[in-house]
Amino acid sequence: MPPEPLRDPINPASEALELAHLFHGLSLALDQFLLSDQFSAETPLEQQALLRQQAQDLEDVSHDFTADAIKAILESIQPDLAKIKDVAKEAKTQLGHLEAVSKAISIAAAGLSVGSAIVSGSPLSIAKAAQEFAKEVAG
Repeated sequence: MPPEPLRDPINPASEALELAHLFHGLSLALDQFLLSDQFSAETPLEQQALLRQQAQDLEDVSHDFTADAIKAILESIQPDLAKIKDVAKEAKTQLGHLEAVSKAISIAAAGLSVGSAIVSGSPLSIAKAAQEFAKEVAG
C-alpha cells in the first residue's frame, strides 16, 4: 500500500479569512434573495423574520471567522508586534509636527502597507512592510 501523500500544513489565518469571505457571501446571497422577485411578499411574517435573522447570523459567523483570522495573524507576528506598535506611535507623533505634505503621504503609505500586510497574514510581507515603515518614519 503506497504511503499517503503529505499534506501542506494549513495556515489558520488564511483558512479563517476564507471562511469569513464564504459566510459573508452566503449572508449577502440570502439578503439578495430576500430582495428578489423570487421572494414573495405573501411569505408568512414568521418565515420572513427567520430568513432575516439567519442572514444576520451568517454575517455574525463571518465576523467571528474574521476575528479568528486576526488572532492567528497577531500570534504569528508576536515577535515583531512591539516594534510595529512603537513605529506606529512614532509615526503618529511625527505627523503632528510635519510641515511637508509629501512626508506625511509617505508615512501614511508605509503605514497602510504594514496594515495591509498584517491583514494578508503573510509573514514575509509583514516583515518587509514593517521594515519599510520603520525606515520611512526614521528618515
